[in-house]
Amino acid sequence: MEKSLTSLQNPRVKGFAALKDKKQREREQLYLVEGVRAVDTYLSCGDILQTLIYDDEIPLPDVALDLVFAARKKGIEVLPVGTNAIAKIADTEHPQGVIGVARMGDADWRAIVDEGEGDATVAAAPLLLLDGVKDPGNLGALLRSAHAVGCTRIVTLPGTVDVYSPKVVRAAMGSLPSLQIARMTDTFEELGARLNEEGYRVIGTDLDGTSLYEEDLTGKLALFIGSEADGLSFDASDLCERMITIPMPGKTESLNVAIAASVILYESLRQRLVRK
Repeated sequence: MEKSLTSLQNPRVKGFAALKDKKQREREQLYLVEGVRAVDTYLSCGDILQTLIYDDEIPLPDVALDLVFAARKKGIEVLPVGTNAIAKIADTEHPQGVIGVARMGDADWRAIVDEGEGDATVAAAPLLLLDGVKDPGNLGALLRSAHAVGCTRIVTLPGTVDVYSPKVVRAAMGSLPSLQIARMTDTFEELGARLNEEGYRVIGTDLDGTSLYEEDLTGKLALFIGSEADGLSFDASDLCERMITIPMPGKTESLNVAIAASVILYESLRQRLVRK
């Protein structure tokens, strides 16, 4: 039986808690996964979980204990910690008693773009390019919708919040392991050249664009999504061949970016299913 870690000064407890900081996540290439449902999903996704931490000072519900047993059976490191230590590590006010420590994906943005090579069938989901999506909850919800429609290739552009931040991970509800996500680390010119070489049609979102219901959203498509407040940056807009918008006869000023992206992604899915 593992010895419980109760001291808040324990190096491992401090190390796990430090993963709430972006620089530490990038240094360790690890991030935190909170919540019974999310940890359960991660356990079923290969070897993405490095460690499972659980609170051994409270009676855990059976569903949480099952995760502990399942992690041990898979050979994942299992660490009991005290309630105060869990509280220090967790990003939530009322942690559920289990926290996963997951390995970051190692995809390169060029590989994600290139993976669409030769895949011009109507069944192919768009390549999703996220430009300046700043709110963690919105980004997580957007990633969850992308997962739902099978849009698994995602590149985040400058200004977009870190996909491995605790709030994004929680809002994504276990979707991250099923997605290929990478940050663009080069210039927009390089991105544009890559999209052109790979034969993508590039579409962006803009209030003055064509209705998405009048646009072909099938085939080899790269879709730019901008922030709710600012829309697409000039650099991103400059790469787009066409702009689309969501009709809003109700005259609301705007939609939450996660909702807007979901509407577009589901319209793309509808068109792909109809044309199969």
